[in-house]
Amino acid sequence: MDVLERINELMKERGWSVYKLAKESGIPETTVRNYFRRNSAPTVYTLEQICTGLGITLAQFFDVEGNLGLTAEQQGLVNRFDSVTPEQKKMISDMLNIMIHSNLAPGEKDED
Repeated sequence: MDVLERINELMKERGWSVYKLAKESGIPETTVRNYFRRNSAPTVYTLEQICTGLGITLAQFFDVEGNLGLTAEQQGLVNRFDSVTPEQKKMISDMLNIMIHSNLAPGEKDED
């Protein structure tokens, strides 16, 4: 897999410019532009920053099949989750925790 092609693909999916990717990743725009200009892949550390900016994991970055071994239902949930804001992600997480805790039998402990 060509790392730069994958970054470009993910930027296009989001409608992002190099500037937006740099801003979201906390990487100088000139650094990101130089990767494309010189056709050189970023370091693993920088790629992690890029993935964080894109709101994905390294595993998701390299999963070009797009399923990470998930069912179609699970993948659909992941895709929708990836498209919401950090605040909305926190709300979803809180809601799931409430739902899980409410389903525990009396005296049963949550493993989380």
